[in-house]
Amino acid sequence: MADESAGAPDPEAHMRRASRAYLAFALRQPSLFRLMFTQELLDWTNPELAAQAAKAKAQLSKACGAVAERLGLDPAAKRALEHLVWATVHGQAMLIIDGQLGPSPTLADLPGPESGCPDIAALLFSQAPGRNP
Repeated sequence: MADESAGAPDPEAHMRRASRAYLAFALRQPSLFRLMFTQELLDWTNPELAAQAAKAKAQLSKACGAVAERLGLDPAAKRALEHLVWATVHGQAMLIIDGQLGPSPTLADLPGPESGCPDIAALLFSQAPGRNP
């Protein structure tokens, strides 16, 4: 997510790139993706695992921080936004790898301006001040 969103020109692009990277990883590594979120199979007391989880959480916070600032959200609303974005993109990833959203999409089908796949950045920013609904 860090590599994909580096150099994004604005918060919307950052959110879109980070979301696409999250979904792309789930598509490329569905078994590993599932394992990473199966709490009882991992030793979360392992400092190395905890450090990697913290790095991933920091990417979510960074992407949402710029969005929260643009939308004028307070710290509590920013945390709620992080939960909403993670739940949305993670749920989308699970539905994709479980085949619940129709035929298995390719990386080209993932959210973006030209894609039919839901784009959380566009949904969030359609409500931003100065945008026409």
